[in-house]
Amino acid sequence: TVSEVLATLSGDAYGAHMHEYPGIDAMRLIVGTEKRVYAADATSVAWDDLSSVTYNSAGISNPWRFATHGTYVVATSGQNRVMHSNGTSTFSAAASTATLSAQVITATDDFVMLGGYTNAGAYVGDGWWCSAINDPTSYTLNVATQCVTGRLYGTPGGITAMKHYQGNIIAFKRRAMHLGVYQGPPLVWSWSTISRNIGC
Repeated sequence: TVSEVLATLSGDAYGAHMHEYPGIDAMRLIVGTEKRVYAADATSVAWDDLSSVTYNSAGISNPWRFATHGTYVVATSGQNRVMHSNGTSTFSAAASTATLSAQVITATDDFVMLGGYTNAGAYVGDGWWCSAINDPTSYTLNVATQCVTGRLYGTPGGITAMKHYQGNIIAFKRRAMHLGVYQGPPLVWSWSTISRNIGC
């Protein structure tokens, strides 16, 4: 829970996430506003500002997205690069993400997965990009670390949502669903189309 006497945020919220600390049964609410990211817990009376800089404008069309992997919470938006925090520390840019952001994010047992990413100014709506295995702070493409990227060409449109499912990933488009199954290097992920008329 979050304290009932918690101060009002300085701006509208465009994305939120409950981050659980493994092993200590404690949780923090992480909230992204247009320019900042804040956190609070059950004893907070004021929001902790976890922003490392003033971020590019997030909003209704580019909301903050969050995922928990181990002790890390990973954040991004269509306008802001992938970054990570332990829930109390300031968010730090993940390795090799100077130009990498995403519209969608989720986490599996061993990876963080991005969908609908933008890299070096190029938007790849049907593209996916996974972190290095067991390292949600690294997105440097390298088969040895199993950080790879690819595209879902089998159906039209961009990725609109992703969800982990029994160690796998389900990627949604507006009228399609794709199942990603971990298979190890060199491809790392194998994708199949499981619906061509049901999406999200």
